[in-house]
Amino acid sequence: MTRAACSRTKRLLGDALTALACIAKRLDPNQVELVFASKPRKVYKARKTTRLRELVNKCEYKGEGSLMAGRMAELVEHVLIRHLPWRPAGFNLNPLARKKTSVYVFTDGN
Repeated sequence: MTRAACSRTKRLLGDALTALACIAKRLDPNQVELVFASKPRKVYKARKTTRLRELVNKCEYKGEGSLMAGRMAELVEHVLIRHLPWRPAGFNLNPLARKKTSVYVFTDGN
């Protein structure tokens, strides 16, 4: 990918993040979380999207599509499963499950 194409892609991803963050803030006014496939256990949280957009702009994008399945599995296993309800007695005992979770995945098509 050329430098100009990479710059344009980062700008488009930043714009997409800003748009999705506006939607996410309506659903969860507290904060927006961002996770990169290269580090699925690291969750970046922010009330304003400026810091998250800077992270998107600084990210180095690599065409390693074969790693996506493993990275998604790690995200699900170590981040999302913690937010599932646990109801051994008929009511939810997991306080993290009281918040809705949405996941948006951006890929390069691989």
